[in-house]
Amino acid sequence: MKRVDLHLHSHYSDGTWSPSSLVDHAVQCGIELISLTDHDSLSGLDEARSSAQDRIELVDGLELSVRFAGQDLHVLAFFPATIKRTASDALEPLDRVLRHNRAVRVGFAEDLVRKLNQEGLPLSMESIWEKTGPGTVGKSHITKAIVACGIANDITVAYRRFFDSNSDYFQERLWVEAEEAFSALERAGALTVLAHPGYKGEATEILVRSLKDLGLDGIEVFHPYHKQEEKTALALLAAELNMVITGGSDCHGPYEGEEPYMNSQNLASDEVATFLDLII
Repeated sequence: MKRVDLHLHSHYSDGTWSPSSLVDHAVQCGIELISLTDHDSLSGLDEARSSAQDRIELVDGLELSVRFAGQDLHVLAFFPATIKRTASDALEPLDRVLRHNRAVRVGFAEDLVRKLNQEGLPLSMESIWEKTGPGTVGKSHITKAIVACGIANDITVAYRRFFDSNSDYFQERLWVEAEEAFSALERAGALTVLAHPGYKGEATEILVRSLKDLGLDGIEVFHPYHKQEEKTALALLAAELNMVITGGSDCHGPYEGEEPYMNSQNLASDEVATFLDLII
């Protein structure tokens, strides 16, 4: 059975590895097929493709943040051929969507910096960009900058204080709306999969059915967040709706003293075959 991991992040979003280092680790793990799915960014794909060469199969991917029915969702997009960042009509809607989400990320950080500065706290955009590196701004970069500035003692405290939904600092991020996102991904030829939906609980089935009407192709059944009973329920739902099943570790590289957990989720051979038939 082909060993795959279809949900991975590099430092072009909130991972700790470069795309090349990520590919190296996948090869060392004996994985045969991977997808780099950075948040709201295609920037790492060229480096990943160059590093993969004949060593490992690589599917170009993306994890897109979207808004649907007032909630935030993540949609994995897999592309059937290497994405060419050109001014083509097919890719322009996707480029527009990615620009929107990048602006949301930067605006979110700027608003928080402004609030904290008004309270006399020393967070700056420069300190956040320093943590961000080549990637898109994310909560992990902001929390690291908050800790480095001495505003909080550790990442967990920073996250709870500034990003928990009950926090006085909490802000909704107005990601691209799902209708526009799915339209853009369809134009780009992407296979779309709802990422880690198990945590939505009883609302998951209604959510998946609604998104299928917009063009959702599949469900990420195998994910570290999902308990076995959730995987079973999601697999049954995918079968009922004739949707593709995917899985991945959501590995971000070694992080905060934790070892990387790439290759922790394994698809069955028929699930891999179905995915490959649709995407390769």
